[in-house]
Amino acid sequence: MKNVRHVLWWSGIWLTLVMAVAVQAIVPPTSDCDWQRGMDHKMHWPQLPDLTNTAIDLDIRPLMADDFLCGQSGPITDIHIWGGFPVDAIPVDDPGELLVEITLYSDIPATPDSWSHPGESLWSRLFQPGDYNVRMVADGDVGWVMPLNDTYDPCDHWNTYQFNFCIEEEPFVQIEGTVYWLAIEVYDPAGNAVRIGWRNTLPELNWNDAAVVLDSTNNQWLPLVYPTGHLWEEHPLNLAFVITGDPEQKPKFDLGDAPDSTTNTLGTSMTAYSSPLVNANYPTVYGTGSPPHGPLHHDPYGLAYLGPDVTLEQEADVGPGSGSDQQHHSTSGCPGSRSGR
Repeated sequence: MKNVRHVLWWSGIWLTLVMAVAVQAIVPPTSDCDWQRGMDHKMHWPQLPDLTNTAIDLDIRPLMADDFLCGQSGPITDIHIWGGFPVDAIPVDDPGELLVEITLYSDIPATPDSWSHPGESLWSRLFQPGDYNVRMVADGDVGWVMPLNDTYDPCDHWNTYQFNFCIEEEPFVQIEGTVYWLAIEVYDPAGNAVRIGWRNTLPELNWNDAAVVLDSTNNQWLPLVYPTGHLWEEHPLNLAFVITGDPEQKPKFDLGDAPDSTTNTLGTSMTAYSSPLVNANYPTVYGTGSPPHGPLHHDPYGLAYLGPDVTLEQEADVGPGSGSDQQHHSTSGCPGSRSGR
């Protein structure tokens, strides 16, 4: 209680100091190699970081991966990942001094007896200091998870970083409608594996199967679930990242939104109503599996449109779509929490 009275008595000075720290800590975009919510992407949708009081960073060691659906054929020019360090202990002077290896894998789809997981390595790049940039994007309570032994500390650290990787030479060229896996490994300048966590995405932004972690004892990929004691204990977990590409190839058309079981890219059965269940056969997808072709609006901003804006797409069921608003930290139950003050 002594500290609380001290804070209240010096509230004017304390608030001034906190505001000064926040201005210095939360770094605005300082480079063309950056991404912010609402910018273009070329995957199913951006898996935005959880910045609420359920946020966790998962220890990436020995190896962790998450899958994504390519929304636009062409080179991957940007990869953006969110995460943090246990107890905010950065192993070097600056997080931009680390070595980061990014690998893209093919997909081995799920079967009745197993979950989907990475297959063949398709592309890999080791990013040296200066090849990428990092900025701090949030300040609030974050848990730490070691998934292979289900260790969970809900009040481990505060800082959230966005790592921006821009690829100008020999980028990986992906094919629309194809599923790939993204994995990262991080080392210090001496080549030692670093303790760093990959942030969970918001549950409503989960896509396909759960992310996976490699159990090196038997060389098996295991699905990631929320740890014991978490609000979403044992629920599937996905990771926070976004894939972008050539801005000259960004979507130009507006396509349909109705469910389409007959011609969708992944061949997934869809229903039109919840009760009674009715198979959805609306012609919506324009290319894959067609005819019949769904609608393709070449001049979506022409005479009139419904809603505050138009969602531009390359195809009706892949590519940019509407995701959840990125959230900020809410009040936490962590002792001494900044977000709870």
